[in-house]
Amino acid sequence: MNINGIIVGAAVFLIIGICHPIVIKLEYYYGKQSWWVMALAGAFFAGISLFVHNLVLSTILGSAVPVSGAFTKLFARRNGS
Repeated sequence: MNINGIIVGAAVFLIIGICHPIVIKLEYYYGKQSWWVMALAGAFFAGISLFVHNLVLSTILGSAVPVSGAFTKLFARRNGS
């Protein structure tokens, strides 16, 4: 039995659940100035996922990369879009 898909799905669910409140807090306390933190976090996870040899762990780390895209929502929300 192969449970890799369920492991990755559960991990992505947790990543979204953990990162969403962090993004909201960053926006609330620091505003647009926090965009670089999210961009660096995404670049960090992308880089680490390239060097991990375990496929499941690499996939989980790679699924954290969209955190870097959260800063585009900061600019869209602040500009009234």
